[in-house]
Amino acid sequence: MKILMPVLHYRPVIGGFEIFIQNIAEKLAEAMDVFVVTGKVTHTANKERRGGLRIFRNSLFTLKDLSCSSWLYILTAMPFIFLRSFYMIKREKIDLIHCQGFLSGILGYLLSKTTKIPHIITIQSADFSVYHPKANIKPVK
Repeated sequence: MKILMPVLHYRPVIGGFEIFIQNIAEKLAEAMDVFVVTGKVTHTANKERRGGLRIFRNSLFTLKDLSCSSWLYILTAMPFIFLRSFYMIKREKIDLIHCQGFLSGILGYLLSKTTKIPHIITIQSADFSVYHPKANIKPVK
């Protein structure tokens, strides 16, 4: 199975969310082909391969501060990540789009609608319904 993970930030960007995504990607890559499409980060190759895990960094700007992103970086990176992800879906014949959180979820939804590839969203919080009560989602515990 081939899985695409479009995310705004990925290692070496600092944060719990990034560690969460990295752990999922690396574990899945032990048994499947995993493609992470993310934004560019300073002192990091635009393409990496570690076993079944392949990382592609695409964005207009390069993130230099690994602890935060400006709105300019976020808004300009999203279309680049979307387009690269769309290309990867077609080229690699991706089976599933796996998203984490809000921005990745938007990308996954749009990619799924345009390519007809199924997508899932992983929420990194047991209290999602507390912060988003109108979503009417009951998280699995």
